[in-house]
Amino acid sequence: MADLFSQYGEDTANSDEGLGSGSEGMSGDAEDELCDDPSSVLDDICQGARLDMLETHQHSDNPYHRQAVVRTLQSSLRAIGAARDEAERILAVATQLSQDVVEDIRCDVADQIPHLALACHAAHEPDGRTLDSLISSHILPIVSNLLIDTNKMIHKTAQSALLALLEQGLLPSAVVEDKLVPLVVGWCSRGDSELETSAIGLMTKMASVIGRDSTVQHFLQPFCDMCDNAQLYVRKVCATNFGEFAAVFGPSKTEEMLLVSFLRLCQDSEWAVRKACAEVFTSVSHAVSLAKRRSTLAATFHHLLRDESRWVQVAAFQSLGSFIASFTQQQHASDHQVLLDTEGVVLALRAEANCKSMMHYAPRNETLNLVGGGDDDDDEDEDEERDAGDEILEHHTEEHEDAEEQKRREAEETASRLVDSITSQVQQLVVAEESFNTFQYWRTPLPELELVDEPAPPLPTTEPPKAPNEPAFYNSDITPPLSPLASLMPDRLENQAPNIALPPVPSVDSGLHEKCLDSDSSEWLSNCEGFKQDVVPPMLINHFVYMATPLARSVDNEISHHCAFSLPAVVLTLGRDNWPILRKTYQCLASDMQWKVRRTMASSIHEVAGILGEELASTDLMPIFLEFVKDLDEVRIGILKHLTSFLKMLRRDECERFLPELSRLLQMDHHTNWRYREELATQLIGVLDLCTPEHARAHVAPIALALLDDRVAAVREAALPLVAKVTSKLGEEHELLDRLLARYHELYVVTERWMRRQSFSLLCGHLIRLPNPPVSPETFATRILPMLEHLAKDPVPNVRLAVAQSVNQDVLAHPYFSPSGGPGYYMIEGVVHDLQLDRDRDVRYFSGGMHESSYELSNETPLSEDSTMDHMAFSS
Repeated sequence: MADLFSQYGEDTANSDEGLGSGSEGMSGDAEDELCDDPSSVLDDICQGARLDMLETHQHSDNPYHRQAVVRTLQSSLRAIGAARDEAERILAVATQLSQDVVEDIRCDVADQIPHLALACHAAHEPDGRTLDSLISSHILPIVSNLLIDTNKMIHKTAQSALLALLEQGLLPSAVVEDKLVPLVVGWCSRGDSELETSAIGLMTKMASVIGRDSTVQHFLQPFCDMCDNAQLYVRKVCATNFGEFAAVFGPSKTEEMLLVSFLRLCQDSEWAVRKACAEVFTSVSHAVSLAKRRSTLAATFHHLLRDESRWVQVAAFQSLGSFIASFTQQQHASDHQVLLDTEGVVLALRAEANCKSMMHYAPRNETLNLVGGGDDDDDEDEDEERDAGDEILEHHTEEHEDAEEQKRREAEETASRLVDSITSQVQQLVVAEESFNTFQYWRTPLPELELVDEPAPPLPTTEPPKAPNEPAFYNSDITPPLSPLASLMPDRLENQAPNIALPPVPSVDSGLHEKCLDSDSSEWLSNCEGFKQDVVPPMLINHFVYMATPLARSVDNEISHHCAFSLPAVVLTLGRDNWPILRKTYQCLASDMQWKVRRTMASSIHEVAGILGEELASTDLMPIFLEFVKDLDEVRIGILKHLTSFLKMLRRDECERFLPELSRLLQMDHHTNWRYREELATQLIGVLDLCTPEHARAHVAPIALALLDDRVAAVREAALPLVAKVTSKLGEEHELLDRLLARYHELYVVTERWMRRQSFSLLCGHLIRLPNPPVSPETFATRILPMLEHLAKDPVPNVRLAVAQSVNQDVLAHPYFSPSGGPGYYMIEGVVHDLQLDRDRDVRYFSGGMHESSYELSNETPLSEDSTMDHMAFSS
């Protein structure tokens, strides 16, 4: 501790950083003492009686001394252990310094609060009890005093300290309800926006501590009042914390008491509030029942998707996939699990067979470049819908009565009327969909066309100049939109067309993207609408499918990225029976121009295959998978990490048809990317379980031997178990095994390259390694051991060192070659003896010729450079 105190003394003596600009109330004598070196006082604290010196210097006129005392509180509390009396004296010093006239000292005390609380929690008395009671009796009053400090920095620091105590569960619920809840509730009526926003954050954390009943009793009415606050920032913070707050209430209480406030926030006049609602919409959706999700929230989210603000639309489209995933049926949830982050964004799709698989995270981008403006017809329709929604909610903005029972009763009636009104509105939309007909409106008469046998000459077209990186298949006939995403949505987006058969889906090839771009978006949506499903409201599926259409991608490419990221969760929600709705969307995203979109699709293709099943995965996903194999390295790494998982989902014939394509995985864009080859070696071990011995010899063995000859040691090390398993696979047929061992002798035993001989020496250990040796001990003794004996006399020390490692660690560990009665020990005894008497010290050590305690490097017998490099490469 002396070094710590000395460091504090040096820092405070050489800079003014300790006090900043908050040294108010200091006298002139105290300012003169600032130039004194406080290290001597700190040494006194460290060398003398710690508690006595702390209590003495807390009254020092030099503020640097008092600040140093604050920074030693944590170490002092940990040093005394579980002595309750001494702990109380230290916390009394902290209480005194929390009332210091210097602001920076009070701020430092607030910084130390979480550490002091954890020290009390970790200290155990002889009877096993902790000092948790001191947190409530001594530390919590300090926090309460600092929370009402006039300095904003101290207030924020104390608030952070209190949040840390709540998150760590260091405060009992009874103490929080008795001492903190009245303080926080009182901030809600102060009229100070900063205090009100602080109260919202604290109420959210306290709600999970004090429980549902106490939360309803103390926090419900203040929270609902702040949702209607006149300050924009207060309403925005309410919207941001709405999901966590609703999770405490549960579905019934949320629908009964909170939903009406959330719906008002979704129709707030400020776009920032609506954007915050769109970002937390999924978490709120999980806090209500499935019926309410379908009847009320779906229609509200539809309005956010067509909002007049482009930022609200972008946030809504980013949350669309996770909101659709909240409609997942129970039968799907039993096999798969959709993981969400705190903002409701889908982080992963986890299946039972592949519980460790993880999709790439798609980061939120709130600065998408969307063009402003809007289409007149769409804007008029949106205004009508918004006016109707305003009429629904206008009766629910009246002020509550003073009596609490009256307020609660009015809130219940308001929620009931609001839900009924929105439900009737959705039903009216459905009725309007069934009677919609484009010929009910005036249109230009269709011209009469005369059919001729001769083909008409092509019309002259003018194409704009292409950008340098623009693909040649880009369809220039698509007119760029002049409005936000709301203007891109056709009027019939929510309409359900008659049930028609879907056209056959073209196979994925190099021209798929061109077909996707040339296809008409309205025709695409017609195909989507023609397939009826009752899992998710059709208007949400139509919006999601529209995110992958060419017109939407021309607005901003990030939209297609978010669509690709959440697509597996949407597939899981709809199920394999409704796969035709998303088939073309999946194909076009898999051929997107942006490589990061294709990488996201490649990283999750095995999850989609597990959802669709063997038949659909073989027919629809296998062509896409083959295109990914020919893609960039950044995309191929996505399929490579889950290569075995995907191949297990295919039919046997499709899996065998893919094996000749494995060699393409060795064709890399950048040969310096050795981790790609290391991952390939790891994945091919699992692929061997799906192969016959003949397929393993023809398609996997050449790749395995190429990886064993790699320039990077880490790749060669990863290839050792792969080559060993290839040997085991071919051992099922004696003829193939004989040919492979002859190949080993030719390439790795009599070769002039010492690195190959070294690799084979290590491979021999893997061929006999327990618990499941790839070859039988008899085969090893007759076919492989003679080659190992030859390498034991190699002139290169690194090769003999590798032989010593394999013999001592693997061969002798096998019962067949065990020195204690193994029937084959006599075959290896001579090799062991020669290695233990080798002229190289490293070889003697790894063969067991030297005791480990006597193995010390010295200047007289240094390690050879080659041996050191080999040990670093293969023995890590």
